[in-house]
Amino acid sequence: MADQPKKLFVREATGLVRELGFVDHFFISSGIILVLGGFVITALFTPLLFPGAYLPAVFLLGSIPAWAMAYIYGRLSGGISRSGGDYVWSTRILGPLFGSIQFIFLLLATVTFVGGGATQIFFYGLSQFAFGVGVDTHSMSLLTLGGQLSSVSVGGPGSFLVLALVTIGALVTIRAFGWIFKITYVFYYFLTIVFIIVCLTIVPSSVSAMFNSAMSTAGVNLTYNSVIASTASSVPSQFSLNNTLLAALPLGFTTFIGFNYGTYLAGETKNAKSSLSKALYLAMGVTTVLLVAMSYLIYNTFNSTFLSSIAYYYGSHPGVLPVLPTATMLAGFTSPYVAGLLGLGIAISWAVQIMGFLVTFSRIIFAASFDRLLPSAFSKVSDRFHAPYWAVVLVSFLSGLYLFFFWYYGIIAAQLNTSYILPIGFAMPMIATLLFPIVKKDLYVRIFGSMAGAKTLMFASAVGAGAFIIYAIAISDPIVSGVYIGASLDLAIEVAIAGVLIGAAIYALGRYHARSIGLDLNNIYAEIPPE
Repeated sequence: MADQPKKLFVREATGLVRELGFVDHFFISSGIILVLGGFVITALFTPLLFPGAYLPAVFLLGSIPAWAMAYIYGRLSGGISRSGGDYVWSTRILGPLFGSIQFIFLLLATVTFVGGGATQIFFYGLSQFAFGVGVDTHSMSLLTLGGQLSSVSVGGPGSFLVLALVTIGALVTIRAFGWIFKITYVFYYFLTIVFIIVCLTIVPSSVSAMFNSAMSTAGVNLTYNSVIASTASSVPSQFSLNNTLLAALPLGFTTFIGFNYGTYLAGETKNAKSSLSKALYLAMGVTTVLLVAMSYLIYNTFNSTFLSSIAYYYGSHPGVLPVLPTATMLAGFTSPYVAGLLGLGIAISWAVQIMGFLVTFSRIIFAASFDRLLPSAFSKVSDRFHAPYWAVVLVSFLSGLYLFFFWYYGIIAAQLNTSYILPIGFAMPMIATLLFPIVKKDLYVRIFGSMAGAKTLMFASAVGAGAFIIYAIAISDPIVSGVYIGASLDLAIEVAIAGVLIGAAIYALGRYHARSIGLDLNNIYAEIPPE
């Protein structure tokens, strides 16, 4: 009896179910963006890394590649509505080697998002919760706890515990996942509204006394005027167009990170062609308006000079301030209820964001396993929860490794040493879509029915890819800025080269395995995976 031909894919159906719709994807995209948490981080570090940059313009310019991505990801994920999103289309357009390298860069980027998020729960959430409530209630035990929560001894083990709990939560059904984001979205935007209202009610002339009182209560020998005076020679009083342009992509765009990750769930989406595009556009529109509006608001409330000065002071005097001097920390000085709500709420929201990254990116690992590039174990799907459980665990495990480096070998070093991972990883899918109508015209027509929209897709792809090339230049020293990566430049380049080599190695191993069972990877990637 002749041997049966080997199936191209691991099985004839994914085992995933189409449960999500437009509303789910809007909540998922908005929830992963985490607009308030991302905003206060960007507002803190922009004047430190790019002095003189104008924050509203930084966010507006940073939204440009995100809008390009919204078009690209909505169109491609709607046309090829399979789990795995950009991995699926990049491998079908430019082949498995290109897709393997892209996969590694996006995996490494996601690991930094998850690991960094677990840390930020303690740095920006719980520590500010304890510190703010401690200042407002004059509780020395809470003030002490505020500093301890962001320390290695407490925050380190705590963030690993959070990661473990979130990983368990990421194994729920896709329907439950959608509901978690719906509930969190409502809660999180309630926090954003609270923050805006509090800032609107603060009299700008009272900020100095409020800050001085808080520092006195905390036992910190620092005043509003002393912060400004001590940084006067280092903080420019003039607007810097150059630094505004340089900050737009590495910082302005970074706030939008994650809004496209919901498209990795395209294979679990009903009517993906229209649902995904609408959700991405709406999430982007709401986020852009909020970021620009809140930028104006905190400038008017807390004084842009003071915000720049306190950011620079924090960077040049590490350890003096017990917690990070974000705008939410300043707003929290108005009331223990505000401090508690913002701090605890942001911490909870960050935990849900981490869950979002784990769930969505696990579908890329699932898709690569389904294509036989990775071991078949990662394409196994729970019969009860319809989730690729080993794929989720893999993302969590790798995030834990990065989290260890994050805590025990320096937070800033961990971030800077991986700086090139994000722009390279995000540019690669757009390079694929830029070339799509040229190198795979037949596939384009097969998916979209004609060549209509090809020029628009290529234009959006060129804008997006070009923006991420500028991103890489903007963070490079001494090429342009001289302040962002600095001494970590060589290591950042080495990490990027390692990413290419690891991706190539995974491709080589996948190809070897496919040949050992009588298959050719090129034949697998010539087909669109089954649903």
